[in-house]
Amino acid sequence: MKPKKVTDTPNMGKRVRRVKTPKNEQVSIQASKISPETHAFAFDNDDTLVTNGLLDKGWLILKYSLIILATFIAHPVIMYRLLKNEFFDNEDEAPAEQWQELFKHLGRGKNSGEYQFACFVQQWAEMKTIVPGMDNLVKELADAGYSLALWTDMGIHDGKFLKQKFEHLYDRFTFCSYVTYKYGDGESAIKKPSEQAVEKFVKEYKKHTTGDKTIILIDDKLKNCLAAKKYGNIDYIQFKSPQQVRYALEKKGAFEKTPAQ
Repeated sequence: MKPKKVTDTPNMGKRVRRVKTPKNEQVSIQASKISPETHAFAFDNDDTLVTNGLLDKGWLILKYSLIILATFIAHPVIMYRLLKNEFFDNEDEAPAEQWQELFKHLGRGKNSGEYQFACFVQQWAEMKTIVPGMDNLVKELADAGYSLALWTDMGIHDGKFLKQKFEHLYDRFTFCSYVTYKYGDGESAIKKPSEQAVEKFVKEYKKHTTGDKTIILIDDKLKNCLAAKKYGNIDYIQFKSPQQVRYALEKKGAFEKTPAQ
């Protein structure tokens, strides 16, 4: 049986609507006071909760250097799109899992260079470390009674791997909203900061939680924060550091005990 011919790279379809990014706008919380009875939190994952382990990734590149070079020679256009997606933060591009699937289809079995490169992409996506202090902040919010959600552009399989790796962090979240995509049909993945991604998250949030609480998004990318505000009326804190987020929350009394507590 001949292998399936792959003629397209992920997400060659219509482009997402972009949100203009004003400068120096890091916090937008309407309420004068925050409490577990009135507010809930949604956390971004990459560069907010976890970040890349740069030293480990350098070793990984060295390990797969010949495979990377061979794949670049064999598929220069696709590799260019992958590099653009990874290093220039192109929200129109695919999540890591979709790239993995593409290269597996390009290869002729598990011994092919393309399949080995797909393994490299998977390991690259999963090689994360917790941002120092974020696990403590998440624990404190959870212990205070806040409902916590994870809203990420990561695929569900990579997400499950990280949940096992950092169980003490991710177990505190009520639910996780992962990116969705369809392989091989030319459609864009539903990713932040698109309107569809915001609508998808709000729908999932209402399905998994009870009560009418105001959501506060904590995300390192301001364009994601602005899209959440525009399309879902979601408050936000643009993440810079755990200390900066804590300071913004303390100003709103987020950690003050209420009579119910």
